Amino acid sequence: MSAFDSIQEAIEQIGLTKIIVVILVLALALGYFFFYPKNGSITLTVKALDGDALPGAEVTLTDANGNTLPTAYSDDAGVAAFKDVPPGDYSAAIDPGVGYGAATKSVSLASGGEAAETVSVERSTSVSVLPQENPSSLFLSYEKMSCEKKILFELRNAGANEEQVQLVADGGLKDAFVAPAPAVVPPGSSTFVEGSFTTSKGKVGDELKGKVRVKGTRSGADFDFVLEEAPKITVSPQKITGSVPLDPKDITVSNDGSKPVDIAQNSITIDGHYANSYSWTYFEPHIPAGESVTWWIALVAPENAAGKLVGTIRIPVPCGTLRVGIDTDVTE
Repeated sequence: MSAFDSIQEAIEQIGLTKIIVVILVLALALGYFFFYPKNGSITLTVKALDGDALPGAEVTLTDANGNTLPTAYSDDAGVAAFKDVPPGDYSAAIDPGVGYGAATKSVSLASGGEAAETVSVERSTSVSVLPQENPSSLFLSYEKMSCEKKILFELRNAGANEEQVQLVADGGLKDAFVAPAPAVVPPGSSTFVEGSFTTSKGKVGDELKGKVRVKGTRSGADFDFVLEEAPKITVSPQKITGSVPLDPKDITVSNDGSKPVDIAQNSITIDGHYANSYSWTYFEPHIPAGESVTWWIALVAPENAAGKLVGTIRIPVPCGTLRVGIDTDVTE
């Protein structure tokens, strides 16, 4: 018997009607499996603007027909989870709680899928950030010299409640800003704090843009720096030695940069035994670019001094402090 004859015989035995019924049942089962909408899951992670997870946030999902799903609350990781959710488009309403503003988020869920979204919410604040100056340039730090630009900030609280404020920076200033410690700002009052900017990254002429703001908010002040070559100032000798009484000693300050530098005489300090026992016999504050100046300093031993007399001369320059040690002996 041929294969065709065998099939024909089977059809005759089972009946064509039964075969058609089986095919239809299989088709319906496959259609249900592949095409019938299946429920899925939605997770929303609630974070503060700066990335901190916010537990306890109330999250509500509403579908396109206005039907609301049972409310979920974010866990310690800031995650609110919804399971067995019908596919479709949803609007998520997020209430992070006291101190943060509410937010909304659109979420689309495919049949049998998993949708995950992150919502960043802004902290509520009545504090304004008011820098007392806004310079247009910043020296580029080099080698071991850190060029730091200090800025005084006024934190002004226009609200009725006391706030604790932490300043942060974003954009190109994120890694260049040295933030002050958190500050408490009384209601209807101001607190002043000092922050600073410093960077060794980039090259002369590059721009650094960003905002210094209250952490968790967008309330802040914009800065736009152009990186400039820092003055390269050196001093010699590194140490003054000898026996007291001393003749006036030379201190040579050299400017290897491309711009002149001025150093105020009253900005230079001396500590140790000579803190109040010195005088400048010659001092030139202006140091042209590519040149050196030599100062003369007279060190006078304090009355009844004996043995070793030590100290340090500190010379403030645009990118740090130059130091000249003093190590002398009193002669018999």
